[in-house]
Amino acid sequence: RGPRRETPGRYWCAVLGQRYKYQNWRVYDVSLLKGSQLSARAADGSSCSLLLCSVFPARRLDFATWLEGKGPVRGRVQSFWSEGAALLLVCPGEGPPEPRGRRPRIIRCLVSQNKGVSFSLAGKLREQVGRAVAPSSSPTCWSGKQVG
Repeated sequence: RGPRRETPGRYWCAVLGQRYKYQNWRVYDVSLLKGSQLSARAADGSSCSLLLCSVFPARRLDFATWLEGKGPVRGRVQSFWSEGAALLLVCPGEGPPEPRGRRPRIIRCLVSQNKGVSFSLAGKLREQVGRAVAPSSSPTCWSGKQVG
Protein backbone atom coordinates (compact mmCIF):
# COMPACT_ATOMS: atom_id res chain seq x y z
CA ARG A 1 0.00 0.00 0.00
CA GLY A 2 1.54 3.28 -1.06
CA PRO A 3 0.87 6.94 -0.45
CA ARG A 4 -1.64 8.98 -2.46
CA ARG A 5 -0.71 10.01 -5.99
CA GLU A 6 -0.13 13.67 -5.07
CA THR A 7 2.22 12.89 -2.18
CA PRO A 8 5.83 13.99 -2.62
CA GLY A 9 8.49 11.77 -1.12
CA ARG A 10 10.94 8.97 -1.86
CA TYR A 11 9.78 6.02 -3.97
CA TRP A 12 11.18 2.85 -5.53
CA CYS A 13 9.83 0.36 -8.03
CA ALA A 14 8.81 -3.31 -7.69
CA VAL A 15 7.92 -5.44 -10.74
CA LEU A 16 6.06 -8.70 -10.18
CA GLY A 17 5.76 -11.13 -13.10
CA GLN A 18 4.51 -14.71 -13.52
CA ARG A 19 8.02 -16.15 -13.61
CA TYR A 20 10.06 -13.63 -11.69
CA LYS A 21 9.98 -11.05 -8.97
CA TYR A 22 12.18 -8.00 -9.49
CA GLN A 23 12.71 -4.99 -7.28
CA ASN A 24 14.50 -1.90 -8.46
CA TRP A 25 16.23 -0.44 -5.44
CA ARG A 26 16.99 2.79 -7.25
CA VAL A 27 15.34 5.58 -5.29
CA TYR A 28 13.25 8.31 -6.91
CA ASP A 29 12.66 11.62 -5.12
CA VAL A 30 9.30 13.02 -6.18
CA SER A 31 8.32 16.65 -5.65
CA LEU A 32 4.97 18.29 -6.25
CA LEU A 33 4.67 21.47 -8.34
CA LYS A 34 1.56 23.51 -7.55
CA GLY A 35 0.06 26.67 -9.03
CA SER A 36 -2.35 29.10 -7.37
CA GLN A 37 -4.09 32.08 -8.94
CA LEU A 38 -5.86 34.87 -7.03
CA SER A 39 -7.23 38.33 -7.80
CA ALA A 40 -6.35 41.59 -6.07
CA ARG A 41 -6.91 45.33 -6.44
CA ALA A 42 -3.94 47.70 -6.75
CA ALA A 43 -3.71 51.00 -4.83
CA ASP A 44 -4.87 52.87 -7.96
CA GLY A 45 -8.01 50.69 -8.15
CA SER A 46 -6.95 48.55 -11.10
CA SER A 47 -7.55 44.79 -11.05
CA CYS A 48 -4.50 42.55 -10.79
CA SER A 49 -3.73 38.83 -10.70
CA LEU A 50 -1.45 37.07 -8.23
CA LEU A 51 0.18 33.93 -9.66
CA LEU A 52 2.07 31.55 -7.38
CA CYS A 53 4.30 28.59 -8.32
CA SER A 54 5.37 26.45 -5.39
CA VAL A 55 7.35 23.24 -5.00
CA PHE A 56 6.72 20.69 -2.21
CA PRO A 57 8.74 19.78 -0.31
CA ALA A 58 10.20 23.29 -0.43
CA ARG A 59 13.62 23.31 -2.04
CA ARG A 60 15.90 25.90 -3.55
CA LEU A 61 14.75 26.82 -7.04
CA ASP A 62 17.66 27.31 -9.44
CA PHE A 63 15.47 29.75 -11.35
CA ALA A 64 11.86 30.74 -11.90
CA THR A 65 10.99 32.40 -15.21
CA TRP A 66 7.64 34.00 -16.07
CA LEU A 67 6.68 34.06 -19.77
CA GLU A 68 3.70 35.15 -21.85
CA GLY A 69 3.99 33.47 -25.23
CA LYS A 70 7.71 33.44 -26.03
CA GLY A 71 8.50 36.76 -24.37
CA PRO A 72 8.17 38.59 -21.06
CA VAL A 73 4.79 39.11 -19.40
CA ARG A 74 2.97 42.26 -20.63
CA GLY A 75 1.64 45.00 -18.35
CA ARG A 76 2.90 46.13 -14.97
CA VAL A 77 4.54 43.12 -13.34
CA GLN A 78 6.47 42.47 -10.15
CA SER A 79 8.04 39.14 -9.32
CA PHE A 80 9.04 37.73 -5.96
CA TRP A 81 11.14 34.66 -5.30
CA SER A 82 11.70 32.64 -2.15
CA GLU A 83 12.71 29.17 -0.98
CA GLY A 84 10.42 26.81 -2.90
CA ALA A 85 8.11 29.45 -4.40
CA ALA A 86 7.85 32.22 -6.98
CA LEU A 87 5.10 34.86 -7.10
CA LEU A 88 4.09 37.20 -9.93
CA LEU A 89 1.83 40.24 -9.58
CA VAL A 90 0.31 41.15 -12.98
CA CYS A 91 -1.62 44.41 -13.40
CA PRO A 92 -2.97 46.01 -16.59
CA GLY A 93 -0.39 48.02 -18.51
CA GLU A 94 -0.33 51.77 -18.83
CA GLY A 95 -1.10 53.51 -22.10
CA PRO A 96 -3.74 52.45 -24.61
CA PRO A 97 -5.99 49.64 -23.35
CA GLU A 98 -5.51 46.15 -24.70
CA PRO A 99 -8.08 44.88 -27.23
CA ARG A 100 -11.36 43.91 -25.60
CA GLY A 101 -11.22 40.38 -26.96
CA ARG A 102 -12.24 37.47 -24.80
CA ARG A 103 -9.12 35.43 -25.56
CA PRO A 104 -7.42 34.52 -22.27
CA ARG A 105 -3.80 35.39 -21.63
CA ILE A 106 -1.59 32.36 -20.96
CA ILE A 107 1.26 33.00 -18.53
CA ARG A 108 3.78 30.29 -17.71
CA CYS A 109 6.01 29.84 -14.70
CA LEU A 110 9.08 27.73 -15.54
CA VAL A 111 10.94 26.25 -12.57
CA SER A 112 13.29 24.05 -14.58
CA GLN A 113 13.93 23.51 -18.28
CA ASN A 114 11.00 21.12 -18.67
CA LYS A 115 8.67 21.70 -15.71
CA GLY A 116 6.25 24.50 -15.02
CA VAL A 117 2.72 25.73 -14.47
CA SER A 118 0.48 27.52 -16.99
CA PHE A 119 -2.08 30.08 -15.86
CA SER A 120 -5.02 31.37 -17.90
CA LEU A 121 -6.07 34.97 -17.20
CA ALA A 122 -9.52 36.10 -18.32
CA GLY A 123 -9.65 38.53 -21.25
CA LYS A 124 -10.70 41.31 -18.88
CA LEU A 125 -8.99 41.40 -15.50
CA ARG A 126 -11.96 43.41 -14.13
CA GLU A 127 -14.08 40.25 -14.15
CA GLN A 128 -11.74 38.51 -11.71
CA VAL A 129 -12.16 40.99 -8.83
CA GLY A 130 -14.20 39.77 -5.89
CA ARG A 131 -12.91 36.20 -6.06
CA ALA A 132 -9.84 36.75 -3.93
CA VAL A 133 -10.45 33.69 -1.75
CA ALA A 134 -11.18 31.12 -4.44
CA PRO A 135 -8.82 30.54 -7.36
CA SER A 136 -9.99 32.45 -10.43
CA SER A 137 -9.17 29.50 -12.70
CA SER A 138 -7.35 26.23 -12.50
CA PRO A 139 -3.63 26.36 -13.32
CA THR A 140 -2.22 23.56 -15.44
CA CYS A 141 0.94 21.74 -14.37
CA TRP A 142 3.07 20.09 -17.03
CA SER A 143 6.30 18.23 -17.34
CA GLY A 144 8.21 17.00 -20.33
CA LYS A 145 9.89 18.36 -23.41
CA GLN A 146 9.18 22.03 -23.92
CA VAL A 147 7.58 22.77 -27.28
CA GLY A 148 8.22 26.01 -29.13
